Amino acid sequence: MSQVLKQQDVTLGVWGDEMRLSLRASGVAVLSLDAGSVNALSNRVIDYFSAALDFIASEPSIKAVIFSSEKKNIFIAGADIREIVKIDVLSEASALSAKGHSVLKKVTELKIPTVAAIDGICLGGGLELVLCCDKRVATSNIKTKIGLPEVNIGLIPGLGGTQRLPRMIGVKPAVELILSGEPLDAELALAAGIVDKIVVSNLLDASEEVALGMIASKFDRSTFAQEREKSAEEKDGGYEKRLSILKMSDRMIRIRTRGLVPAPRRAIEVIEYGLVNGLEAGINREIEVFAELAVSAMAKNMINFYISQEMAVQTALRTMEHADRVTTCGIIGSGTMGLEIADIALQKGINVLVKGSSPEKSASAVQWLNKRAESRLDGKTADEAILPASVEAADLNDDLRPAQLIIEAVPEDTDLKNKVIFEVARAVPPGCIIASNTSSFAISNLSQFSNKPERVLGLHFFNPVDRMPLVEVVTHERTDAEVLKTAIAFAAQLGKIPVTVKDSPGFLVNRLLTHFMAEAARLCDDGMPLNWVDDTATQFGMPIGPFCLFDELGWELSSRVCHLMHEKFGQRYLPPIMLNNIMPYGLRGKDGGGLYLWDDKGKRLEENVEFLTKVNITVSKEKPDEATTTLIRDRLFLPMVDEASRCLEEKIVRKARDIDLALVLGVAFPRFRGGLLRWADDLGLDYVVDRLNEIYTKYKPAREVGGYLMNLKKEGRRFYGFSNN
Repeated sequence: MSQVLKQQDVTLGVWGDEMRLSLRASGVAVLSLDAGSVNALSNRVIDYFSAALDFIASEPSIKAVIFSSEKKNIFIAGADIREIVKIDVLSEASALSAKGHSVLKKVTELKIPTVAAIDGICLGGGLELVLCCDKRVATSNIKTKIGLPEVNIGLIPGLGGTQRLPRMIGVKPAVELILSGEPLDAELALAAGIVDKIVVSNLLDASEEVALGMIASKFDRSTFAQEREKSAEEKDGGYEKRLSILKMSDRMIRIRTRGLVPAPRRAIEVIEYGLVNGLEAGINREIEVFAELAVSAMAKNMINFYISQEMAVQTALRTMEHADRVTTCGIIGSGTMGLEIADIALQKGINVLVKGSSPEKSASAVQWLNKRAESRLDGKTADEAILPASVEAADLNDDLRPAQLIIEAVPEDTDLKNKVIFEVARAVPPGCIIASNTSSFAISNLSQFSNKPERVLGLHFFNPVDRMPLVEVVTHERTDAEVLKTAIAFAAQLGKIPVTVKDSPGFLVNRLLTHFMAEAARLCDDGMPLNWVDDTATQFGMPIGPFCLFDELGWELSSRVCHLMHEKFGQRYLPPIMLNNIMPYGLRGKDGGGLYLWDDKGKRLEENVEFLTKVNITVSKEKPDEATTTLIRDRLFLPMVDEASRCLEEKIVRKARDIDLALVLGVAFPRFRGGLLRWADDLGLDYVVDRLNEIYTKYKPAREVGGYLMNLKKEGRRFYGFSNN
């Protein structure tokens, strides 16, 4: 219940601990939100918001109202997705969206001017509230981010975003914002027409000034809205042009998503419906489609994955608060990986010392990094420019002494890595951490070449470093707990998402990826057409097929890793016949011809049929039937599930969500499936185990299902909790 107070010059009402309404001397009221950690629009908050709006509408002393937040760097982060993910009934999802709409409608029906005062995150339902206000004032705070990210969790905006945004800024920019899911900073939001004014400080005072200006000008909301909508339509080029924009966007999104993810296309559908049939009809259609998506398995998978990712991010940030901060890092190796890691560190304000294989290569690396830094400053004012940290050449190992953490990123040669660690460990202070970026060598073995093995671990970055968010933090038995903390914090400093992995051949991601690629090759060993295998993988949602990936990674590396895994894990990693047949040809893959032909820019062309014929690999112009497609899918991915369960049994990682997080972020396993193990749960572990037994019996190499997975089935459990059986 609200508690209405008499001292109108201070507080008019308080709703729970979440919402407070105060009145300024000017007659402008401020409704401020302070709910949970991120101001999520939960059912409880929406109820309070509704009550507060009823009070505002009935209070004659209020001349205008400002909507603001008590939280630093957060306006409203959006709806409470933890509530949404629990809804399984269509009518409940519809009721939730309709309830939110009814409350926001109260904002649009207030007889007084309304202003949104935005500082920090303003996403999803937060932006949809903002769109209902007459004016919007935002801070220039770098944390101010404004957007509609719902498509990234399998939904569409559910509180009017598909209807009000196109009418405010035009269909084309609205579609771009909704389909990308990427937020705008304050300057871009101002340019787009979402924000009316930007201030550096004194946000409430500036918002009050805007409100008083509307009062003085006798602001007419209806006239203003009509003029704004007319202007937006003219900017789009008229009604017919708007429909053309939507059709073109639909074609583009169908190609981009391969029809696997429905939310972007449903968003376009709802936008068009509203333009054709009017605002109210559009809102009703938005409620229907939002509800359909909210109860779908796909949206639940994407929401659950998002929650897992946020948990990992927040854990890393909390670790960063209690760990030593790295101010200077050393990079040994001036190849692509070393330079890209150094570049990211510089962008995050970390000083870098680079040591190449020669003074000339060190100097060249510094020059390249400085040029990259300068290019980021081009066209920016002194206020906008973020000056990078410093980068220097480290010609001798002693030059690395100022670094708190050193990453070796030299080529994958065990003798070379051992030599680097041996020499560097004895040249730097005892407290320095040495991290290897190796993708395949045991960290426990590398650590033995240091005089402080407890201060050696793995930091496995993924290529390309600037786009891949995952870092595997690899520990061995002697890793010091504080060293691990600092390494996790360092990954967070770089803006990466760390997953802690116990030392094991291939660590986590490469171990599972090798399994996937080996199974693909075995399918070809058994006569399955190569294009059927690659097509099935991409139709499942993988970004590229396994044979395209073989070409991209290089056949020599792929073969070496597969043989290494066979040596460590035995029969289930038996190298496929296909690998052994191909290797004598010295196939180089993408850089010099592979199973596919590639152009000079690295774009994949058609299959290299002439070479495929030499090695007895088939390609078919026919399409596989449904049973064959399912068999290919199961042979590609179910043995991965089995291997992932072994990783849990061996405690390579602690939880199923760590595996799913790593595979989605590390190799782009389809996010809409929630990850490998959540997909297995959706299939049902009875099916998974029975199908694996069939595959392992019928196809080489002969194997047995792992004990961990068998026990899950036997006990009626799932990777994520208990089954419904």
